[in-house]
Amino acid sequence: MDNKELSRSIVNSLKAAGIKRRAYSIKCEYCGYSSAATITVKDLHIKLSDIENAVNSFEKIDRDERTGEILEGGNTYVFIDYDYDMMENAISEKLELANSLRNKALENNNEGFLLAENNSVKVILFAVDGIAYMFDKKTSKTIDRTHAIDQYQIARILVNFENKNTIR
Repeated sequence: MDNKELSRSIVNSLKAAGIKRRAYSIKCEYCGYSSAATITVKDLHIKLSDIENAVNSFEKIDRDERTGEILEGGNTYVFIDYDYDMMENAISEKLELANSLRNKALENNNEGFLLAENNSVKVILFAVDGIAYMFDKKTSKTIDRTHAIDQYQIARILVNFENKNTIR
């Protein structure tokens, strides 16, 4: 499948999933002996997981059977992310809230401050240590952790959690 065919197929798959064409851009290119499709989402209301579900059949990565190492050539990679400027605007809108939450967390004597939660996970901020953890609510196991040193990083965590259901 050449790049034009790959691009058309991905657009048709996203259309079938109900995602409007103006909500994303797509760029397909060759990189060495492989192909890469980069989908840039321009609407924060669209979940990246919805796009991943619609296009995951296009990604093909051959791996070594024993080591799991990616083999060169013939692979098709699909990269999906939000538009950088859009994310920066969303983060800047959360800076004041993030600063307020950071100050409350610092007053909490580093016992952990609930930053965000949904039905399955919660995000706890340890402001003195500058780290945020994402925990599974049922098992209390750590799912992920990331730096949360200043209000910019905390605002980024809030935007990512709200839109990507992750803290990175």
